[in-house]
Amino acid sequence: MQVLDVWKREVSIRVEPGTLKICIFHGSNRSKSPEGVIDHDLVLTTYATLSTDFKDLRVLQEIEWYRVVLDEAHWIRNQISDQFRAAESLRAERKWCLTGTPIQNRLNDLESLLKFLHFEPFSRTSVFQRYILEPLGEDTPDRATNLRALLHAICLRRNEKYLNLPEPLYKEISVELEGEERMVYNSILEKCARAIDDLISTRAKIKKYHILFAAIMKLRRLCNHGTLSSAQISFSATLPSGADAEPDCDFCGSKNEDKLALLSKNEFCTECGRSLSRTSRGAKSKSPSSGSGSSTPLWAGEPNVYQPGPPSFFIPGHAPQGFSTKLLAVVGNLVKSPPGSKSLVFSYWTSTLDLLEGLLQQRDIHFRRIDGRVSYDERLRILDCFSKDPDIAVLLMSIGTGSVGLNLTVANYVHLVEPQWNPSVEEQAIARAVRIGQTRPVTVMRYIVKRTVEQVRNDLTKFK
Repeated sequence: MQVLDVWKREVSIRVEPGTLKICIFHGSNRSKSPEGVIDHDLVLTTYATLSTDFKDLRVLQEIEWYRVVLDEAHWIRNQISDQFRAAESLRAERKWCLTGTPIQNRLNDLESLLKFLHFEPFSRTSVFQRYILEPLGEDTPDRATNLRALLHAICLRRNEKYLNLPEPLYKEISVELEGEERMVYNSILEKCARAIDDLISTRAKIKKYHILFAAIMKLRRLCNHGTLSSAQISFSATLPSGADAEPDCDFCGSKNEDKLALLSKNEFCTECGRSLSRTSRGAKSKSPSSGSGSSTPLWAGEPNVYQPGPPSFFIPGHAPQGFSTKLLAVVGNLVKSPPGSKSLVFSYWTSTLDLLEGLLQQRDIHFRRIDGRVSYDERLRILDCFSKDPDIAVLLMSIGTGSVGLNLTVANYVHLVEPQWNPSVEEQAIARAVRIGQTRPVTVMRYIVKRTVEQVRNDLTKFK
């Protein structure tokens, strides 16, 4: 959503006033017919709105466009997604893709962009497979020749050397789990090993990798939360009008019986930390209010795992109960930031941001926060406040919300609370500060818990 305002602002800067008539095709008040759109020169919309329109009124599909531009085009990389089908069906004389990461997971991501562009013959899967993918699998020095030629033919590439930006400084902050945190971590490892042994001995049909996946997610969250209480997060129909709630993750939103069986005793999704009551039982609860909300022990519902006691509440000015070595390290570095500094703090889990809120309130650090529950208008207000108010030193952001489209060159510190499995997600988050307009050197702090799954992931990335 926030990219819409970026585009609108850039047009106002680069183009004479009144030259282009702009339509924001978004929200419940958007046009319900092509007639309300075609008298504009530039139509701005989101992938989510495009998908919804594609399945409903098909207003945008009814129009023959002169040019269709996909910003952050890697969002259509999955060819079975609604976003891809909606974008690919748009009729246009010209089609462009803008992205800093055309290939995120595998080379098939590039094939999706070629299909959108109708770039023949490589938009056909058989041709792409034969001339691009198959040569790459061969052990020959020229195996990437065809891929390089293809990219050279279709891409206008602009790397960082054109931007003349200050070189960012990368710091890896090593963290060691303390006492009880390490005990809980080890107990989860042992429980995972026992579960896999039981599955093998009983020849259960459930897929073994789901057990590993669930355990990895628990271990990753433990590295963040330690023994702190975790806010129970739920999303309800009472969200503000126009708010784009973060979608259910594939894990908790899945109907796969193997996955649901693993989660049957959990209060929280092991992937995103949200309450499982809505997806598994159809219940809906009120969303916590800003600054406070009901809190449930991190491992509630998990037998033989640390449970810190009855539910507590986040109270403004007070830290959550428990201990987290990593989050205390993050807050400690925020406190030590030089005067005049501004910091972006990214985390995958909104529950981690909840805990950081409590710790920052305890130290009287002024901050703002953006995640999927914040409405479009409120995001703009928060970003403007962070950019202009010298007293606001910290902006907390979920990495899914803040990794694309934003221009936050006012910040000169970036804190990545946990490593992401997809390195390009980290790169996109860092690029919110390291971009055109940045005049100060940016310090990027990555927090890694030693002797845990985080260090394994970090070492594998370095090896590659």
